[in-house]
Amino acid sequence: QMPDGTQWPEKGDPYWSGTKLTAHNLPRDSISLIQHVYEIDGGFKVRLNEPEIYEEFCTIPAVRRLGK
Repeated sequence: QMPDGTQWPEKGDPYWSGTKLTAHNLPRDSISLIQHVYEIDGGFKVRLNEPEIYEEFCTIPAVRRLGK
């Protein structure tokens, strides 16, 4: 839970990750920190721990369907 009371996801156990990625753009000499976020530009919200996502995208029949 964040200091302001925000919790993500809103219900259930809070999400945490040990993933950390830093990208260094050598030609521009800039550094980007890539991290998990709740929502990205365009209104797309990240969804976690939803079995229907697995069924829709990760099963063999789903991969076959998506590959067409």
